[in-house]
Amino acid sequence: MQVSGVLKVTVTGQENLRKTGGALIIANHPTLIDFIAIVGLIPEVNCLVKKSLVDHFFVRGAVRSSGYIVNDDPVNTVDSASRMIQGGTPVVIFPEGTRSPPGGLRKFKRGAATIANATGCDVIPIYITMNPPTLMKGQKWYEIPPQRAHLTLQIASAKKNWSQKVPDGKRTFMSRKTNHTFRQYFQEQQVNG
Repeated sequence: MQVSGVLKVTVTGQENLRKTGGALIIANHPTLIDFIAIVGLIPEVNCLVKKSLVDHFFVRGAVRSSGYIVNDDPVNTVDSASRMIQGGTPVVIFPEGTRSPPGGLRKFKRGAATIANATGCDVIPIYITMNPPTLMKGQKWYEIPPQRAHLTLQIASAKKNWSQKVPDGKRTFMSRKTNHTFRQYFQEQQVNG
């Protein structure tokens, strides 16, 4: 897309991904292609995907063959993601669960926070913008903006204090607190961005 002139991509903080190891990577999700940009930066990564994508006509083959973690069961999802992270594989999660609304954020689901507190792993936030808004939820793939779209990924350094390993029975409260920290970070990026 860059070569064809349809898209410009700018990445800041890429050095923060060099030694991700078993980190949890969280990002807002303003466009359909932000995940592709992240995977391009971290080839050895796993991701949580919605169950509906496993059955989606156009992407099911790629999703099934990828070995990505399907979020069809909360307990299995947390266990699978935790094993990946503890084994040294970074995992990408979009805490909103689906693409962000134009210019905003959806309510964050607690899965990312629960996984962070199950593992005590580093958390690397990626704030993403797409200007003009392109490939948003509900927008047709062929609705190309009149000017070249610009995808920006701002990769922060690992946040070592955003999670702490918490026993299973005490994770609910901590997950709420961690989830609030996650969302507050992205809200601040929107205000300052």
